[in-house]
Amino acid sequence: MDDSSLKSLNIFGKGAPGDIAAPIVFSPPFSRTIRHYDAIIGSDISSLQIQPMANENDAFCQIVRADSTGDVAVSVGKSDVEIRVEAMDKSTTSYIISILRPSPADAHLKELSFSTGMMVPDFHRAEYRYNLLVDFDTSDLTFLAPSLDVKAKVVISSPRLVAHKVGLFLGDTLLEIRVTSSDATNTQLYSVTIRKEKPHVPVRPLMDELVDSNMLCSLCCNNTFRPRSYVRTASSCDHQFCFTCHDILRTTAQESEEAGVKSTTTACPLCPEALWGNNVILETDPIMEARLEKIMIACPYTKYGCMQASMDITKLADHLKGCQFSPGYCTECYRYGVALNNLEGGKHREACTNPCACGARVRTSDAGYHNASIGCPLLHPEKGEPKVEPAASWEKAIVNKRASLGSVESCTKAAEEKISSYLQSLEKAYQLAEQTMGQSTARPDASLLNEAASLYAAAISINSESHLSKATAWDENLHLRLGLVLEEITAITEVFPLPAMSRAENLEASENTAAAESFMSDEVDGLLEQLEIAKSSSDARKIRALEGEYHRLLENGNSDKAAEVQGLHSWFVRKVAGASGVAGWDSSKGPNLVLNAEIEKYMEKYRAALTINPVSFEAKLLLQCGRSSEALPLLRIAQACKPLSKPTRTLTGLCLLKRSSAESDLEERKEGLQYLEEFVEEQRLHVEQSKSLLATTPTILALAPDMHLALVRGYRFSKQLPKAAAVLFDLLDRVPDEIRRSAKRSVRANKLGSAICCSLAELLKILPLLPGDGPQKRLASIESSLLQLARRFASTLGTTEEAQARNATTAELAAQALVARRPRNARFLAALGTSQLEQFDVNANVKKLDEAEQSFLAAIEAESGYLPSDDPTVPLTGIAQQIWWVDWVHESEVLKKAALATSSTAKPGAKPGVKPTARKVAAPAAPSKQVGGTGSTAARPLAKPAKPMAATSSVSKPALIVPPKLPSKVAVKASPALAVPPKPSSKPGLKASAKPPAPC
Repeated sequence: MDDSSLKSLNIFGKGAPGDIAAPIVFSPPFSRTIRHYDAIIGSDISSLQIQPMANENDAFCQIVRADSTGDVAVSVGKSDVEIRVEAMDKSTTSYIISILRPSPADAHLKELSFSTGMMVPDFHRAEYRYNLLVDFDTSDLTFLAPSLDVKAKVVISSPRLVAHKVGLFLGDTLLEIRVTSSDATNTQLYSVTIRKEKPHVPVRPLMDELVDSNMLCSLCCNNTFRPRSYVRTASSCDHQFCFTCHDILRTTAQESEEAGVKSTTTACPLCPEALWGNNVILETDPIMEARLEKIMIACPYTKYGCMQASMDITKLADHLKGCQFSPGYCTECYRYGVALNNLEGGKHREACTNPCACGARVRTSDAGYHNASIGCPLLHPEKGEPKVEPAASWEKAIVNKRASLGSVESCTKAAEEKISSYLQSLEKAYQLAEQTMGQSTARPDASLLNEAASLYAAAISINSESHLSKATAWDENLHLRLGLVLEEITAITEVFPLPAMSRAENLEASENTAAAESFMSDEVDGLLEQLEIAKSSSDARKIRALEGEYHRLLENGNSDKAAEVQGLHSWFVRKVAGASGVAGWDSSKGPNLVLNAEIEKYMEKYRAALTINPVSFEAKLLLQCGRSSEALPLLRIAQACKPLSKPTRTLTGLCLLKRSSAESDLEERKEGLQYLEEFVEEQRLHVEQSKSLLATTPTILALAPDMHLALVRGYRFSKQLPKAAAVLFDLLDRVPDEIRRSAKRSVRANKLGSAICCSLAELLKILPLLPGDGPQKRLASIESSLLQLARRFASTLGTTEEAQARNATTAELAAQALVARRPRNARFLAALGTSQLEQFDVNANVKKLDEAEQSFLAAIEAESGYLPSDDPTVPLTGIAQQIWWVDWVHESEVLKKAALATSSTAKPGAKPGVKPTARKVAAPAAPSKQVGGTGSTAARPLAKPAKPMAATSSVSKPALIVPPKLPSKVAVKASPALAVPPKPSSKPGLKASAKPPAPC
């Protein structure tokens, strides 16, 4: 008697008079408790017959707006029909049906769905371009695409369309859905680019696979096959790109449209503006996709026992599902990349480690290394208890007072919870960066890191008090974690730059900086006056006076005042170095290597951890600044104490190979190759790596491009050129994807762009020495695009002063490689002069100005055609005198002599007592074994020290700054607090565990 709900509801549509009513489907399905429904009808439906049935027989149903026959007229567009149900007790319930009647001119889809994959963005009938991301092993899929108006005509096209099933290419497959309105007046095109995801293992065509120059990407120099789709530019342009490579080079905002979608606003990013002329079209190339499917490859696991040495690339997905030779991980020696038939119970079948008397386990292959160099800790027994400096004033200021009343465990647990929340915000920021192709300004929540830092500071305070009162052991992990959190706060800016400030904000910041500088200057002058140091005294004497005062206060137990003096000393040192014009500093713009207070804070914590237990954090920073000779002793200490530590082994390998040369020690080079080969192999097999400095291996990730380039250096000097080329092609395959996921203005993107140019420059040295036509075709591709790539990255990736200095170094490196390849090419010579002039602008190095003049004169001479020699491999006079060319020639001669010595001693059939006759070695077509000062560190008179082979620019050590004292014992003493540490080039946070680092 009081039920006013419906029992059932049916709707029928009617067109012209006399037509039979047809049922109308509405959503959601009817339920007595659901009050609102939606229905889309055809454009030919003019009225509806609605048949409601009340749940109680005595209830009354009324259809509002119904005519005398019970029909409801429906106009074009949206309209609502109300059904009112009234019970006997006068209670009422209303049901609303929202009707959409499209116009006969409507040409939209009603829905678009696929049997698999993730569509971006979500479907909306007014959105016409989509990406559908599917797994690599997806061969085909089905879809539904009904039109909004059932009378409209839908035509579907795709290269491999059969009924409603689409066969997929290796990369992108374009699906186009054309909807024509029922009155044939409008047409709408929906485009879906079905893109396969990258497999979890990299694949490379067989070495004897014919390389087609028309299939090479102008950026990464790899075949433009899956997962990057082939993107074709203007017919008047010779450049062609993988989709990802083109995306990181795009020139206008309208180019954000995905590959596979036709655009009329895209221009080739490597061509001069004069060639842009008519608008260019980006489109997939089904013919190229079909050609790429014919590439033959080997199983990525052939080196681990798989016998599938040649197969069609389309069969890879199915093969990997059943391949039994995926490499495993040994839990004893911590090595990934072990053939499964060599593993038993998660360990090598044969003993892979041996115990040492010092208590550490050492790999059997590393036994000689453990007893060499600095060696086992037993050779340098620890003397006395480690002395940890008291907490500085900045550390006391951030202590969480409430947490400091608890325990170390409670503080650590609370800090880990904060870090966990931060990592969640970090993952969202990365997802947005990837979805928007680096255009998102979203940043992770750094306030959570500040809270975690205060909790770790509280834990350190509790640990210090407990050590003094109860003789509890120092916990180096607390200092380490605090240092990592502080470094993460600083490093966030590298990957997620702060939004650009407005003019008013810049002016305010400049005024604040000037006020701060004035305040610090007054404080230093006042302190020096108290110390009776005259204003006319030299800067060196003032620095020594500040150092003496710091140590005096520290010895008297006045640590707070000593910390203030330390800050004044650091500021004064930076001021003196900036004004002195020493290398690495620009007095007009301030220091390029700003040793700010935040860096000094986490360096202080790393020193504390280093004092308690030897680790390699200072060595990491020294490596990032190109000071490998200072980093190696610290790494040797860490390696002696932790022989199985992957970060230490990898950093040691980087250090050994960065300082390697054609004349360096063979055993040292062999050791470095062993360490870095393990790292690169894990990277090649896509072992999941953490993306955060809060992980146990932050340096490994920040220096990953450096690792690859250093390994290439070692291979080149060891004459293993095919291996060197393979490493470079793997790196070029990976880096564009990382750039695409990074903010375009970030330091990280700038470093990765520099790594691409450095890799291509290295290939110019290696490819001429490899047999076959493939290397020559790749050489031609690199020569045609390297200069434009360096300029393009300089203009789009990174805008800071540090990025400008790196861009100048990278541009010179690229120009040197091209000039070494073709010494008489006027365009390459002019580019070399331009890059050297940019180096002068950044570093104010007069030698670069002289070299730039020589390069420009050589370019003019080459352009004029007046050449003293017809030999195209002979450089002009101005180039032959430059230091980088002298280094290259010297290294080429050393490598040639080594090759001759090897061939003569290994010649079979030589008679005893008869000196083998060396074969005459023809000169290479172009000098390309060494380019620039970045590749040679041979000890020669008058030779300039080489720059490090890294994706980042090397930074000279500022004058008046004392480097950290290298420890000579296992119990490493803390470096002097006043020693200003080098600035790291770290890469910030990515996904990580919040647990403290494991001992090994």
